[in-house]
Amino acid sequence: MSEDIANKFKSELIFFFDELIQLFPKEPSFIVIRIMLKDQVNIFKLINKLTKKLLPQKEEVKKRNDDFFISYGFNLFGDTNKEMVQKYANLWNSLDNDDKTTIWRWYDSFIYLGELYTNKLKEE
Repeated sequence: MSEDIANKFKSELIFFFDELIQLFPKEPSFIVIRIMLKDQVNIFKLINKLTKKLLPQKEEVKKRNDDFFISYGFNLFGDTNKEMVQKYANLWNSLDNDDKTTIWRWYDSFIYLGELYTNKLKEE
């Protein structure tokens, strides 16, 4: 069952990056991440890493706090330097409210799946 959740998590991440690519077609890092997610990443290592990073941020996501994205947001998907964090913060600030809401909903989904995955591992 945890494998099913991990695969769902992977497919959701790929769809999320498809959406980011549509929003930011000139941002090559999203394309690279999407390719790696689809073809090269061990989903179990990834989901473990992301849940460790994202689940402690659950309250910030619930609050829809822009500071979360400005200082942390897309950095969840990789270890980025300060320059990249600033670049992603600028991308976040360029979004309208509807697009921000959509991204928050994606993060809600990742938190839900991360919690589901973590709980299933405890049961297995």
